[in-house]
Amino acid sequence: MTDIRSRFSERMTRKAPAWVEQYLSYFVGTVFGCVAIALIWLLVTMYGNHHAARSWVATPVEVLSAEVRTSRSGVGLRATFNSRIRAEYRYRFDGSEYAGDRVDFGFGSDNFADKRRARQMALLHSSSPVAYVNPARPAESVLDRSLPMEQVNFGIIFLFFPCGLGTAMVLGGMTALAARIGWVWPGRFFGPVFGLVHSLPAFYAPLYAPDDLGPFGWLIVAVAVIVLIVSIRSVWRRIQDPTLGLTVRQPRQGDSTGRR
Repeated sequence: MTDIRSRFSERMTRKAPAWVEQYLSYFVGTVFGCVAIALIWLLVTMYGNHHAARSWVATPVEVLSAEVRTSRSGVGLRATFNSRIRAEYRYRFDGSEYAGDRVDFGFGSDNFADKRRARQMALLHSSSPVAYVNPARPAESVLDRSLPMEQVNFGIIFLFFPCGLGTAMVLGGMTALAARIGWVWPGRFFGPVFGLVHSLPAFYAPLYAPDDLGPFGWLIVAVAVIVLIVSIRSVWRRIQDPTLGLTVRQPRQGDSTGRR
């Protein structure tokens, strides 16, 4: 019995081959890299929609239906409930009648924006609900054109952790590819670019939607300001000192000098 236990313990503690660890790290990095790219795309899309809708025209609507739909994922204590609003409405614009179902510029369901959904349901059940219509394309409309800060904050935080691993892998792959074709300088700016990628998305809201931020949003902006300052300072130092950021090659056996 003791022999069986010792063999089992030996197998459980045995280290995986180096190639397994290498490909596993590549796989995990690729997954997080794809998620990071998707998050950046979602943030840019929400910012673009919000910015475009600032010039849309407020138009009275007739609400046909409005409800909060909730779905469950997971089981037991790990179960989570995600909700979103489903609505249908119609309106007239320039003499023509249109139908719409877009409530806001958020994506999918979530479990952290109940206050926002409560406010949107109040708008839908008000005595004179309005939607904002794109005058260039009247079939395009939205009921709530404010920035969905809950999803924006989630995207910014999740982009930094754990998806920072993904952006690091993407940037590392790009700098490695550049080094292969003889461009060494991109690798020198790996750290500053990493900081810029993760801090810049936080600055759209204070510039174009400061009233939507809230205390937690301003906290994220404050942290982003620190990261941005450090990143810009690092870029400036690398511009002044062309050797800063270069990797130092470990000298081989018999080689008395290392290269910077």
